[in-house]
This record gives sequence, structure tokens and C-alpha cells, in this order.
Amino acid sequence: MTDINIQVVFESSIGEPFTRVFSGRITSRSGTLVFELGDLALKSKQSIRVEYENSVAGYYKLMASGWLRIGPFEVPIPCLIAVGEPCYRVQVLIPGLDEELYVEPGVYGSTLVVSWDLAEGSGSHKLTVRVRGREGSPGKVYNRT
Repeated sequence: MTDINIQVVFESSIGEPFTRVFSGRITSRSGTLVFELGDLALKSKQSIRVEYENSVAGYYKLMASGWLRIGPFEVPIPCLIAVGEPCYRVQVLIPGLDEELYVEPGVYGSTLVVSWDLAEGSGSHKLTVRVRGREGSPGKVYNRT
């Protein structure tokens, strides 16, 4: 039997700082949850980074990856949740996660997608996702060819 309550806390320091709390329930071995996080308003060019942390209560295994969509940008987050099993990720730099992602001014809708392929047991899980912004243009520009 699988019954894991998941609470997602989304914090943004981009534009007007805000915190929003969402809840969901995992009742199957694999699946997907989608959280519509709201709009992020950037008044100037920003370099953004995503941070996350997990808190566990109960006896369960849960392996999940995710994607944070900010307007047209998608930041993959491998190993977003790894409880009870190790998670291995390919060592590649991900813009927005491992290095800064530069975003032009505008209002962007944001969505968090959490997708798991292993969920067993029961308990409560708290996932905190933070989006941090810093004004300005990149000091270095890398050409990707």
C-alpha cells in the first residue's frame, strides 16, 4: 500500500517575494503531480537559480524528479526527492539549477511537475522549492555549440 501526503512549499524572491503552499497525495507506485505555482513578475533582467530541500516523516520510499517551468524556460531537477533509495544523476550542468539562468523582464507563469517511478509505504513528505533571483546581466557569456 502506498499513501504519502506531500506538501510543496514554493518560495520566490523574484519581483515581489512570496510563499505559497500546496498539497498532494501519492497513492500509486508511479505517477505525476502538477502544481500551478502562480506568476513571477520580473521588472528587470534576472539571473535565477532553483534550490530545494526535503523533509521526511514516516516509513516510505520515494524517488522523484521534477521540472520547474517559468514561462518558456524549463529547469529539469533530477533527484528532486530521494527517500530510501540512492539517486544517480548525469553530471551535466543544468541552467537554473547548477548555474544561473538569465531571464528577460516580463510576467511568467510557473509550474512545478513532480514525477515519480518508485513510491512505497506511508508517511508525509515536505518539499521546499526556492527560486532566487539576482538583477543584472551575466558577467560571462558562454557560447554553446
